[in-house]
Amino acid sequence: MSGKRTDLAALVSGGQRRAEQPQPVEPAPPLVKRERREVVKLAPEVGAEARNAVWFLRTQGVPAATLAGLVGEAVRRELDRLRAEHGIDAFPEGHGALPAGRPLGR
Repeated sequence: MSGKRTDLAALVSGGQRRAEQPQPVEPAPPLVKRERREVVKLAPEVGAEARNAVWFLRTQGVPAATLAGLVGEAVRRELDRLRAEHGIDAFPEGHGALPAGRPLGR
């Protein structure tokens, strides 16, 4: 507290206070592209087997295994297969909302 009192006393008495040098401002780190959350419903047996697979992988030396990683990799492989099957490099951008639910007959 004595430092504050001295500083206040200098101000009140008209004494000069040493000006602090402005600190350089560091640029903000680049924004990290966040993943978008997509919610999908799986058949109960598929979801159970996927969860079991993640638990199994974690006990087999793959501690970073996650359900999101497993599903993401499966979707990526299927998208690659579908692009190859249809002879395209990329799917055209869709517009509007996708129909909800499972297709009839499945």
